[in-house]
Amino acid sequence: MNAELKISKGERTKQRVIEQAAHVFNEKGYAGTSVSDLTKATKLTSGAIYGSFEGKNDLAAQAFEYSADKLLEGYLGCVKKEKDPEKQLYRVLEFPSKEIYLMFDGGCPALNMAVEADDTLPWMRTRVNQTFSRLLGLIEDILKRGIEEERFIPVDTKKYSLYLLSTLEGSIMLAKSFQDLSIMKDAADQMKKEIKAGIVKA
Repeated sequence: MNAELKISKGERTKQRVIEQAAHVFNEKGYAGTSVSDLTKATKLTSGAIYGSFEGKNDLAAQAFEYSADKLLEGYLGCVKKEKDPEKQLYRVLEFPSKEIYLMFDGGCPALNMAVEADDTLPWMRTRVNQTFSRLLGLIEDILKRGIEEERFIPVDTKKYSLYLLSTLEGSIMLAKSFQDLSIMKDAADQMKKEIKAGIVKA
């Protein structure tokens, strides 16, 4: 019984470290995050933190997986609120301007890590690509269902989902750079107009 409690407590501590480290990495980046940043956020010693991980890379990878899952759950949650494919697409496009900075202080974790991974963290790139692939899959599934239900005209769903996600992520990047969150809303509004005029059946 005591051994089970010890394991349970250790796992709870590890999960808490992952969650708190995720916030730090997303705000400061991998390179910008120091051991003191992590000890301050977790209120644990460096030995206690790294006792559960193989090193900074392992902690960063698990922290990103946590953030990526949380991000995807957010997108899925907004989609499940609607049954109509057109409205589901609109919820996806509205999600960044309405939810991203409520969920993540540093903005979109996938975009943040993509920029850093491309330059200095090749071992993280696969995880980032998996996250974007899952988002692309979500959008493509909505498009396919809309076509099957004759809500949308036939389109190349792969190319169209790439267009929507790249525009969406681009708006997040510009909003962060210009420190103007309205950029995300403006981009979403424009894409919604294009969807309405371009692929939604009258």
